[in-house]
Amino acid sequence: MAKSNDPLIESLMQLAVTAAPLIRKARESGIFRTETVVEAEVVKPEAPKPPEPPKAEAAPVAPEPPPASAAPDPSVAAMQDIIVRQALRINELEAEVAALKAKAAKPAKPKAKPRAAKA
Repeated sequence: MAKSNDPLIESLMQLAVTAAPLIRKARESGIFRTETVVEAEVVKPEAPKPPEPPKAEAAPVAPEPPPASAAPDPSVAAMQDIIVRQALRINELEAEVAALKAKAAKPAKPKAKPRAAKA
């Protein structure tokens, strides 16, 4: 399980906080004009059948490609673009902060040399 101080979690939380006003403005402007209604059908999986022994004469059959999904809603795509841009900006800022911290860090002072004893 991820730690609560994980940098990825912190970045995602900052992204969510940053995106919240944008989402609110988008709702107020009417981007989300229709309610999203999802129709779902519960399908119970069949019991797994025991595997059949392979036939020596049969050629391997290529699996069918997954069906093409419908085009995404333009408003969803716009929100995804906003979120991606915000995430990239957060990464840029984190890199800039790390560079500034490294530049500001002072090099370690050398240890004091022991003095020769006077006799």
